[in-house]
This record gives sequence, C-alpha cells and structure tokens, in this order.
Amino acid sequence: MFVFLVFNPSGFINYNGLKLVLDRPKVRLLLFVMWCLAWPGIAVALLMPLPAGMILQSDKLTHFAVFGGMALGTAVFGRRLWQILGLCAFTALASAGLEFAQGLVPYRSFDLRDIAANVSGVLTGGAFACLAIWLLLRRPMPQPAEVST
Repeated sequence: MFVFLVFNPSGFINYNGLKLVLDRPKVRLLLFVMWCLAWPGIAVALLMPLPAGMILQSDKLTHFAVFGGMALGTAVFGRRLWQILGLCAFTALASAGLEFAQGLVPYRSFDLRDIAANVSGVLTGGAFACLAIWLLLRRPMPQPAEVST
C-alpha cells in the first residue's frame, strides 16, 4: 500500500491535506483494488513450496507483519469503523483459511501458531487502522487568530 504524507511548512503532518487526497473516490477505489490484488500474491506465497535449502526457524514474525499490514492497509480506503472492522474480520478469516489450505498441500503444513500470529497481526494492524481513521476524520482544532501589530 502507498503511504501518503502531506507536510505543512512547520513540519507537522497536515491531516486535512492527507484527508483531501484519500477522500477522492477514484483514489480510494484504486487503493481498494490494490489491496484486493495483494490477496492472490499472498495466497501463492503461502501455498507454493519453499525454495530448496530455505530453512525457516520461525516465520511467525512474517505472518504477523503480512496480515498486520493487510489490516492496516484498510485505513487508506475505509472511512467507517464498521468498514475497518469488517475488513479486519475478513483478513483474519482469510488468513486462517490460507493456513488450513497449507495443510491440504503435500509440501506445506498446518500450524495453529501461524494462525495465532496472523490474528495477532490483524488485531494490531486493525487497531492502528482505527487510530489512523480517527486522526484523519477528527475535526481539526481551531487555529489561533494571528494578531497584527
């Protein structure tokens, strides 16, 4: 997912400028399509055989990061809490489904700890997505009027 940062001259993030970019329907649609297109890539990566000689001691951090990133990515096109929570629930269910599918292919294995890492990533990414939406949609604080002398 792309991250748009819009800065004002004082160096702080201009949430109003970021909101203007992300509130464009075509931008949000494009980001949603990109999020959807990431799923087949994730499925292929989780279901294909591991390269010869590649020994993973622990892939839990990778599971956490991939599905946390997918949950966090919902913040760039979702605008309501129910949208974020619904997409995070989908992400958690899809990650569990992919893990079960790994048990059906002969060269991969099912691991309940992978599901736990996936869901932990989704919960963390979803929490950050909700925080990002809150920061973007909250009303801007009134700026003090400048006093001319």
